[in-house]
Order: sequence, then C-alpha cells, then structure tokens
Amino acid sequence: MCQPNICESIVHFNKTADMEALLAFKVKLDDSSNELNSWNQSTQFCKWVGVTCSSRHPDRVVALDLPQTGLVGSISPSIGNLTFLRRINLTANNLYGEIPFSIGLLHRLEYLSLKTNYLGGKIPVSLRNCTKLVVLDLGKNKFIGEIPSWVGSLYMLKNLNLPSNNFTGLIPSSVGNISSLSLFNVASNYLQGKIPEELGMLDMLQFFQVAVNNLTGTIPYSLYNKSSLTVFNIVQNYLIGSLPDNIGNNLPNIEYLHLGLNFLTGPIPSSLSNASTVSYLDLAYNNFNGQIPSELGKLCPTHFSLQYNQLEATKDQDWEFLRYLSNCSNLQELILNNNKLGGTFPNIVASLSTNLQLLYLKDNYISGQISHGIGNLVNLETLNLYSNSLTGAIPESVGKLTQLKILRLHENYLSGPIPFSIGNLTQLTTLEMYNNKLDGQMPESLGNLQQLNWLNLFNNSLNGTLPETIFNLSSLSVTFDVSDNLLSGKIPMEVGHLTKVANLVLDQITSSANYLKL
Repeated sequence: MCQPNICESIVHFNKTADMEALLAFKVKLDDSSNELNSWNQSTQFCKWVGVTCSSRHPDRVVALDLPQTGLVGSISPSIGNLTFLRRINLTANNLYGEIPFSIGLLHRLEYLSLKTNYLGGKIPVSLRNCTKLVVLDLGKNKFIGEIPSWVGSLYMLKNLNLPSNNFTGLIPSSVGNISSLSLFNVASNYLQGKIPEELGMLDMLQFFQVAVNNLTGTIPYSLYNKSSLTVFNIVQNYLIGSLPDNIGNNLPNIEYLHLGLNFLTGPIPSSLSNASTVSYLDLAYNNFNGQIPSELGKLCPTHFSLQYNQLEATKDQDWEFLRYLSNCSNLQELILNNNKLGGTFPNIVASLSTNLQLLYLKDNYISGQISHGIGNLVNLETLNLYSNSLTGAIPESVGKLTQLKILRLHENYLSGPIPFSIGNLTQLTTLEMYNNKLDGQMPESLGNLQQLNWLNLFNNSLNGTLPETIFNLSSLSVTFDVSDNLLSGKIPMEVGHLTKVANLVLDQITSSANYLKL
C-alpha cells in the first residue's frame, strides 16, 4: 500500500496525462485558423473543440475529431499516449510527415481517418497492433511502399480505403482473410500484378474499387459472383478476358459498374440486363464486339457508355436496345461513339428521355438524315454526331435545344443551309460543322450566340457575305474558321473586334480587304 502523498501524485498524473498529450499534439501544428483556441489550461480539456471524453472514465479522451479545420503540421508521437482513443478523424487538413510509430499503442482504436492530407512514408508496422480497427482510411495522401500483408490480420475491418497514394507492389492476398470487409478501395495508385483470387472470399464486400493502377491478368470470376456488390470499378488497368455469360444474374444489387479502359474482349452478355439496379454503366475503351444486346436497353442507368469498342450495327434491329432505353426517364448520358455502329440514323433517339444531357454518336458509320425529332431532347447540353455519313439538311428543330452548349456535326455529308433557328442556342460555346456540304448564307442569327468561343465552318459551300453580327461575338477566343467556302464581299472593319480569338482563318474569301490583320 502506497503512502498518501505518492497515491495523490499518481491520481494527479492520470488526470492530466491526456491533457498533456493533447497540448503536445497542438505544439506540432500551425493553427492559423484558430480552431484550437479553446485548447488551453483555463478550460477543462474534455470541453476542447474536437475532444470527446469517456463517460465511464471522464479524464480519458475517446475521440479526436478535427476534420476540415485547416490544421498544418505533423502528427505528434504524443498521440500514442491517448490510450483510450477509439476514434481519430483528421480528414481534409494540411498534415504532412509520417504517421508516428506510437499509433500502435492505441489498442482500443476503431476508426482512423487521415484522408485528404499530405502525409507520406510507409504505413507503420505498429498499426498492426490496432486489431480493433473497423475503418482505416488513408486516402488522398502521399504514402509509399507496399500495402503490407499484415493488413489481413485486422480481422474487424469493414472499410479499407487507400486510394490516391503512391502505393506500389501487389494487392496482398491476405485481404481475403478479412471476412467483415465491405469496402475495399485502392484506386489511383501504382499497384501491379493480378487481382488476388482470395478477394472472392469476401462475402460482405459491397464496394470494390481498384481503378487506375497497373493491374494485369483476368478478373477473378468469384468477384462476378458477389451478390453483395453495389460498386465494381476496375477502370484503367491492363486487365484481359471476357465477361461471364451470367454476369447480370449474379450481381443483383450492383449500382455502379465501371469496367472501362482495359483490354476486355468478347460480346456483352445479354444477362447484364438482369442487373436492374445499375445506375452507372460504363464498358468503354475495351474490345467488346458483336451487337449491343437489345435487352441491355431494359436497364435504366443515368450514365450509359460503350464508347471505343468494336460494337456493330448494320440494320434497324441492331438499334433495338434504344427502343427499350427510351422508357428510361433517368437517362442523362448516352455515349456510343467510336464503334462500328452503322445503318440509318435511329429515329428512336427522338423518344429518349427529355432528361438526356449528353448524346455521343460520333465516329461511327451512321448514314441517313438527322431526325427532326432531335428537338424533343430539350435538356441536351452536348450533341456529338460528327465523323459519320449523315446526309440531308440540319433540321430546323435543332433550335429547340436551348440548353445546348456543344454542337458538333462536322465531317459528314450534310447539305442545305445552316438553320436560322441556330440563333436560339444562346448557351452554345462550341459549334463545329466543317467538312460538310452546307450551302446558302450564314444566318444573321449567329450573332445571338454570345457565349460562343469556337466556331468552325471550314470546307463547305457557304456563300454570300459574312454577317456583321458575327464580329460582335467578343466571346470568340479559340477558333473562328470560315475558310474554304464560297463567301464573297469585303471583310468588314469590325473584324478588329475579335481580339481574343487564337485561330482566325478567313482565307479564300473573295475580297479586296482580306489582308486585314488584327
């Protein structure tokens, strides 16, 4: 039994230890935002901003929550003295340096979020002692080295979030041992090798993201069988192989499916239409071939992208998926460019959702006329139909697309005049119609396009004089090219108003004043 004065000093030490650790933590920080003004000895430390103490042990800190507080500096090793800590949240500050080794002393720690800082170095091996961790979030920092294999011994982890760092090496197969894991995110690193087969053992997995790495090999089929998955993102790797025929049957809860920018091959399985919960579907930048299954249109995503593949259409039936897709009121982005889609322009496009904002059909083999019904897509912001074999006139109904910002129709065989209604598109920033067979005079209404910074009408058969209203478009800053047409008359002095335009091309206009320079 100790003497009274000694016992009193021990009690005093226990009551102030966490306060001293917090003050040492503050010393390493430049608190220019004054968020830690309350951290002084005139206030009981359990009342300091961001500090939570235990109800059972009122002098022990159990949570340190200082997200987005503008803190600058390093994490003091004194944090390891806060041995009752269960939660650390220092998200979105300006912290640098390394995670102190002393963090391994926090055996009660359940939640650690240091994401969106400038922390670097390797993950300290001492962290393996924090076996009660449920959330480990180190995303958006500058960590290096390999993801340690011992992370697989953190059996209580539910969220392992390590994106946007500089991790190298392999994805450790030991991650497959964390049976409770529901989120696994290592996107935007420099990881190599295969996706471990062992990850297919994670029956609780909901969020799987390994995008933007250097991963190779095939995707384990066991991952395609994860009925719990809601997010499956492998975009921008070097993965190969084909999709299993039953992929849609085994992903009944998938909401976000992004397999783009890989080297996947083969047909798109029609069973994918059974993944009825998907709201984001992107299979772009692969080597998928064959027809787009008509059943695929039964999905109702907001984003539907199959661009840069080898998908084909030669007859109207090959566009049948659009008929189903026209029932989807959620559709906002339809991106089918750079394939081998041919046949005549599918008029069913006019029946797509009025919520559609992006329509990309460029770089295909589509012929025929642009449907007059295109004007029904009243919320369209981008319309890219260039590099096809479209013929006939640009429909006057295009003037109904008053939200349009980008209109690209170049490199087709379009003829007739530029519709006067084009002047209704007052939000337009880019208008490209070059390399067509357009004729007639340029409409005065082009002067209404006060947001326009890119106008390219090169190589058509436009005639008459340049409308003076065009030279009042002070917004023109990138390109103004009307060369290789049949324009005539003098270039007005107002051309001098175009002081911002970087690329001004007016050659081959029959004029006695075509020598004018800005």
